[in-house]
Amino acid sequence: MSERQFSRVFKAEVGVTPSEHVEGVRLEAACRLLETTSHAVDHIARICGFRVPETMNRSFRRRLNTTPGDHRRHFGSLAEQ
Repeated sequence: MSERQFSRVFKAEVGVTPSEHVEGVRLEAACRLLETTSHAVDHIARICGFRVPETMNRSFRRRLNTTPGDHRRHFGSLAEQ
């Protein structure tokens, strides 16, 4: 199956493109780490597969309408301590 055909079939079956799916999985992982750890945002960006923190920041703004820091302040369990 060609890459182009795979993308078509993936979108038809899952409802999003492969790259949108990967970004969503990365964002889920980043959110979980922001909520449960005290790791630096730069570190979380790297371990979640974003090459640079700015890419993660743009993804947060585009898909969640917030920033990683604001997400941590709002949902992080460490913020309550």
